[in-house]
Amino acid sequence: MKRRQHKQSELRKEIINVEFCSTTSARDWMSQICGPHELETPHPHHLRFHHQGIRLGHLALGMLAYETDVSIKTDDLLHSYSISLPISGTQQFEHLKSCVESDAEQGLIISPGHPFRLSLDAHCRKRQVRVSREALEHKLATLLNRDITRPVIFEPGIALNGEMGLWWHTIGSLSNMLLNPYSLVDHSTIWTAYQDILLSLLLQHQPHNYSQQLEARLLRRPDYLHELVSMMEEMLDQPLTLADLERTAGVAKKKLYHDFHHFYGCSPIAYFRELRFREVRRRLLNAQRHESVSLIALDCGFSQLGRFAKEYQQRYNELPSFTFTQAMASTATELSSRARPWP
Repeated sequence: MKRRQHKQSELRKEIINVEFCSTTSARDWMSQICGPHELETPHPHHLRFHHQGIRLGHLALGMLAYETDVSIKTDDLLHSYSISLPISGTQQFEHLKSCVESDAEQGLIISPGHPFRLSLDAHCRKRQVRVSREALEHKLATLLNRDITRPVIFEPGIALNGEMGLWWHTIGSLSNMLLNPYSLVDHSTIWTAYQDILLSLLLQHQPHNYSQQLEARLLRRPDYLHELVSMMEEMLDQPLTLADLERTAGVAKKKLYHDFHHFYGCSPIAYFRELRFREVRRRLLNAQRHESVSLIALDCGFSQLGRFAKEYQQRYNELPSFTFTQAMASTATELSSRARPWP
């Protein structure tokens, strides 16, 4: 994905205040905001869709509710990131085999590039933020000072006990200021600065597939460390030795140890082992029926299965076989649920 020129268009504030009783109208409206999707509900006559807020620049901020149980499905949001936080009620995000429950204690961010289902209960009233993919990718490319090659995919669950809690607080304050007809926030120069800050904070504090690279850039880690970690991630099944890492890095053993301890808090080999455990955990949580614990462990470079199981239990407080069994049970439940028609 080549870095694109990001043109600063003239800002025009659009106040949003719509209500619909039709699923088709609600779907068509939100397709304009976030992207194409299907909207289903078991009680279409109960639907009362409300959306109030502001559209300005590359962001749309507002409050949203359907007032009945709804399910939203799409193959790809295409051009936007949908970020939401329920004020009341709950929503459930399903992507492949992962499922995230979102309520007033945990927000949700949905990235473009993959299919998903989002289910909202009848009591779900939420703060909704739409961020354009173009603006977010441009901001990341600027922070990294290079072109990016893959879409930015965020971890969907947003914890509110850290910087992202402050991010949501800022969103709420901005929404109130933008609704004030005498506010200067929507002046082009001022809003551009606010938008820039919001995108930077989102990229720095919500985990995504570029987080390590961005963190390295911000912490001024040596470039060779990033290259070395990228190599490790691609060779988890290979028996890499310290000599291999030294040769690839092109630095002395003493510097290699110093830099790894300084930036990662452990030795190079310990970090490589940590990457293997993260991958095997991810694979077990998303295991397919044709797989097995031993096959996944071997794929991730663990040849001594007894030692692997013991270390896995120490790290995650459960045996790998338990993780695998729970994943299989979750898959069976999900398939059964999808097979049932709407009541």
